[in-house]
Amino acid sequence: MTRRVVVLVLIGWVPLLLLSLVNGLAFGNQVAEPLLHDLNTSIRSLVVVPLLIIADVVVDPNSPALSRRFVNSDLMAPGQGPRFQVTLNRIARLRDSPWVEAVLLVAALIASYQIIRIDLHDGRSSWLATTSGTAEQITIAGWWYGLVSGPIQRFLLYRWLWRLLLWCGLLWRISRLDLHLIPTHPDRAAGLMFFGYGQYSFAIVVFAAGAIVAAQIGEQIIWQSPNSTPIRRL
Repeated sequence: MTRRVVVLVLIGWVPLLLLSLVNGLAFGNQVAEPLLHDLNTSIRSLVVVPLLIIADVVVDPNSPALSRRFVNSDLMAPGQGPRFQVTLNRIARLRDSPWVEAVLLVAALIASYQIIRIDLHDGRSSWLATTSGTAEQITIAGWWYGLVSGPIQRFLLYRWLWRLLLWCGLLWRISRLDLHLIPTHPDRAAGLMFFGYGQYSFAIVVFAAGAIVAAQIGEQIIWQSPNSTPIRRL
């Protein structure tokens, strides 16, 4: 896990820094928003990506344990076991499908390209795109972000959104089973509270998504006045 985090930071963040330093776009006043003042990119590269990698260790091991506990809890009516196992196998195939991950990667590439296009036409110079008169040009660091760093960030995020969707699907399928619930169970959830505890492990994914939203809001507060012009960084 640690190696994966280091490798992805080296691939996704370090080249942006080096390329921006070479072109004088990492800090200073050459552009309105240099790289080291870009809160959104920094949070995504140095916080969100590591968190989503760590989530593989925190969340995934809990899912089989929850399924085994459910099977061994006698909450299912007789004959429901095979039906539930079919559901588990289907969800496992969807979770690990290379075709699904390929679609998510394409979606991440398209989203990153669209972000570059937006930055190319916002009229503001940054480490992503510089202005010369009325023309704007994507920087080398901007191309790296659009083709490498951005897709990595978005692929990891889309991958976990997909897994959260599968988890919701599993809970829905369980709700359709013939269950022997125990209204007087001491967990106050008819014997199903262990699923609630299992969801706590998804907190790291929710935190990562919240960090993205917070960074975007921070960017708007710091860099934009009511008329959408750059303002002094606080």
